[in-house]
Amino acid sequence: MTDSRNSRRTLQGVVVGASASKTLTVRIERLVRHPKYGKYIRKHSQVHAHDENSEAMVEDIVELMACRPMSKLKRWRLVRVVRRPDTAELVEAIGEQLPPPAPEVPEISTSSAEEGSS
Repeated sequence: MTDSRNSRRTLQGVVVGASASKTLTVRIERLVRHPKYGKYIRKHSQVHAHDENSEAMVEDIVELMACRPMSKLKRWRLVRVVRRPDTAELVEAIGEQLPPPAPEVPEISTSSAEEGSS
């Protein structure tokens, strides 16, 4: 039984949504050759997958495996997180910059303030 279970169809994709509890939305991208012109075209589809431990986050590359229907839309389960993006990649992707560090405020001692006022 373990041989048939491990030989199920697997896919890799990018997590585009992880807001629901134990559920991921994963974008699967594939290349298809145009029948007439021969050019390769990127096609994509979105699938819903079960994430028991809620370990995957948005922008992670994950591996999914086919399983029995778990709900109306979920037919896949998370096998592993293949790669997580670096923080620098996320900042570039979002187009935001990290806020600059707060400037240090010099401390004013009371003895020098009293001398200047006299």
